[in-house]
Amino acid sequence: MSTTAPTQRPGGSRQTFQTKYGPWAVVTGASDGIGKDIATELARRGLNVVLVARRQEHFVYRADTELEFEPWNFQQAAGLTAYYNRWKFHALAVTCDEAKGRSLTILSCAGDYPDGRLAFPLSEPVALPEGPVRIAVSVDHARLQFSFAGADGVWRDVGPPLDASALSDEAPPGEHRSFTGAFVGMFAFDTSGAALAADFRLFAYESADGDEPDR
Repeated sequence: MSTTAPTQRPGGSRQTFQTKYGPWAVVTGASDGIGKDIATELARRGLNVVLVARRQEHFVYRADTELEFEPWNFQQAAGLTAYYNRWKFHALAVTCDEAKGRSLTILSCAGDYPDGRLAFPLSEPVALPEGPVRIAVSVDHARLQFSFAGADGVWRDVGPPLDASALSDEAPPGEHRSFTGAFVGMFAFDTSGAALAADFRLFAYESADGDEPDR
C-alpha cells in the first residue's frame, strides 16, 4: 500500500480507500512483519478497530496478554476486556493520565441500557513502568478480578472484584434481548484520530479444569 490517494472509477468519479473497501478491516498475523505493516497502514487510512476475542467457555478461567502501547492522551487506550456487548463489559486499559502518565484504568458498564454510561471502579490510575505491559483477568463464577505484573514480575490485583454475572444472557435484557454470549479478548481504540497502534505479543486463555491453555 504505497499511496493514500483516492482511486479513479471508470466513469471518472473518485473514491476513497474506505468507500472502495468498507470501514472495517481484520488483519491476521499483525504482531510482526508485513502483517504489522498492513495493520498500521489500514489504521492510518482511517479504518475502524476490530475487537479480537474468544468466547468464554468456562465458569472459572484466567486470560492474560502482553502489549506494547505508548499513549500520550486519555483518548488512547488498549488492553483486556471481558465483554458481552456495548452495555455489558469490564475492561482493564493502558492509557495516559494527566498526572501519572502511562497508567492502568478500568472501564466498566454493567448493563446500563440504553445509555451505556461508564463507571470507573479504580479509585485512581496505577502508574506503569516503561516497557511491555502484562495484564490478566480472572473469573470465578460471578467474581471478576483484573491484575498486572509489575517490573519485578509479581502479579498484583488492580481495582476491586467486579460482577461477572452482569456479562451474561441472564442479566437484564438490552438490545436483541441479550443473545451474544460472553467473550474475553483484546481491544484498542484512539478517539483522538491519531490512529495510534497497540502491539499485542500474546493472548492466553486457561480454564480451571485442567484443559490445555489456548494461546
